Amino acid sequence: MGEKQKPLCKLLKNDLIKKEPEEFKALVTNAQFYCKKCGRVAQKSKTLCKPVEL
Repeated sequence: MGEKQKPLCKLLKNDLIKKEPEEFKALVTNAQFYCKKCGRVAQKSKTLCKPVEL
């Protein structure tokens, strides 16, 4: 708790999809934002580098 969340692109560089597939799914299901830097999508803006609302 109180821990700052890393951007999704940094988590993916650490192989989040293979290590924690359920955590990855939770981050991207019902995406509300996309990153204008890398194009990834996420539910919460704080999980992206440069979030823009969809």
